Amino acid sequence: PVSRPMYRLSPLELDKVKRQVTDLLAKGMIRPSTSPYSAPILFVGKKDGTLRMCIDYRGLNATTIKNRYPLPRVDDLLDKLKGSAYFSSIDLQQGYNQIRIDASDILKTAFRTPFGHFEYTVLSFGLTNAPATFQAVMDRMFRPYIDRFVVCYLDDILVYSKTREEHLEHLKLVLEVLRREQMFAKRAKCFWAQPQVEYLGHIVSATGVKMDPRKVAVVRDWPAPQNLQELRKFLGLTNYFRKFIKQYSVLAAPLTNLTRKGAFISLESWTSECQQAFKELKRVVADDITLAFPDHSLPFLVELFSDASIYGSGAVLLQEGRPIAFTSKKFSGAETRYTTGEQELLAVIHALKEWRCYLEGRPFTLKTD
Repeated sequence: PVSRPMYRLSPLELDKVKRQVTDLLAKGMIRPSTSPYSAPILFVGKKDGTLRMCIDYRGLNATTIKNRYPLPRVDDLLDKLKGSAYFSSIDLQQGYNQIRIDASDILKTAFRTPFGHFEYTVLSFGLTNAPATFQAVMDRMFRPYIDRFVVCYLDDILVYSKTREEHLEHLKLVLEVLRREQMFAKRAKCFWAQPQVEYLGHIVSATGVKMDPRKVAVVRDWPAPQNLQELRKFLGLTNYFRKFIKQYSVLAAPLTNLTRKGAFISLESWTSECQQAFKELKRVVADDITLAFPDHSLPFLVELFSDASIYGSGAVLLQEGRPIAFTSKKFSGAETRYTTGEQELLAVIHALKEWRCYLEGRPFTLKTD
């Protein structure tokens, strides 16, 4: 059995531990334990500046046989929404905690605090198999409706329909499933029969999908990075929305070059070229572009960008003149020495690989300069 020593906690953290343990005991989510397993607790900061108590299950996770049940790709979920005009988003209340743990495995979830030794009776955050287990439960619950009018990513459920009348029928079916399975939603985070809703960091509507304005604001207000860790956080956030950004890899190249080992050793490494790339990335993220949902009954057009660049190349996938997605590739050292024609062929190969799921087995148009 895996057992780790307790971490030292501040007076503020001790107070939060006591309050949370009392609350979890009252709800029946944990119980006193005599398990030979034991994990320490720690705290992480939340977006609002408060602290969240977490269980450090790294020791247990290292010895756990992994459940390889797949989580869906966000792009695949969004692609299902073509033709929909009404949307409802349902966020489950403390999703993981609504799943009971098998009696034989409860002892493995034990954790130690200054106020006693406890174990979870419900699925806990931090367990390596929690996401896979939860996704499998959601897929089983909604299997008759998934990809017809429901998509699920963990505890985030989206119901989509073409008409209001159809949407109300779909909602009735979904809510009946939740009632039958005794899964409870968080009312404040649910939105019903809306022309547009936020889902997984995107805004979806009948016209397509765009970036969540709240995340755009975070990028827009991001200060210039002072170290490598801050730079990686910025690039991680912007990379999530790269399909909305023309020539993302080219624009970000001066910044991604700084992430190489030993490249960002001081603020002197932050050149005027880096500052310009940083400002330009923030500007294009704020452009508020809306991408259309793909329609597999219509032909696709792949258009390469002719903008000459020493850093890389890019392309856009179009239908009826509207962008479906952007893609780009940063050239390696050897690729920067290719001829212009070879670089264009490289861009074609990259675009066809990126969008194979849309283009394979059907005619499409490729446009270059």
